Amino acid sequence: RVKVELFDVSVLAHPQSRGAVTLGGERSYSEATYDRHAFTYLDGSPDRLAFPATTYTRDTNGLTHADSALHQFEVLGEQVPSAAVLRDAGIVNPPALTPSDQYSSMSRSFIDGDTVWYVRNGHVWSSSWLAPGAVRGPF
Repeated sequence: RVKVELFDVSVLAHPQSRGAVTLGGERSYSEATYDRHAFTYLDGSPDRLAFPATTYTRDTNGLTHADSALHQFEVLGEQVPSAAVLRDAGIVNPPALTPSDQYSSMSRSFIDGDTVWYVRNGHVWSSSWLAPGAVRGPF
C-alpha cells in the first residue's frame, strides 16, 4: 500500500501525525518512494503536492485491477502546525492508451497555478487542480 502522512514537527522530539491517507491495496506502489523527481510540491495557500501511484484493488469477483494515476493532496492550516490537516484533492487519471499504461514506469508532474501537467509513459496530459477528473490530452 501507499501511505501519505502529514506530521507536525514543531516539537522535533515529539512529532505528531496530522492526518494520513492510504492508497490501494497490497502491491500498490509509488515511484516517489525511490525517486524524488516523482514528487511535486507547490508552496502556496494551500500547499499542494502530487505524486504518481500504481494502485491495486480487488473487485467484487476477487479479480485484481491495476491503475496508474496522479494523486493530489493539499496541506491546509499550516500556519498553525497543531491545526494543519492533509486533504485528498483528487486524482488525475487519464485513460490507458495501451495495456501497459495501467502500470506506470516513468511518471512526472508539474503544478502551474491551477493547472496540473502529468507525464505518464511518454504521454502528456493536463487537468485543472480544482477538477482533476477533467483530463485533456494526450498532447
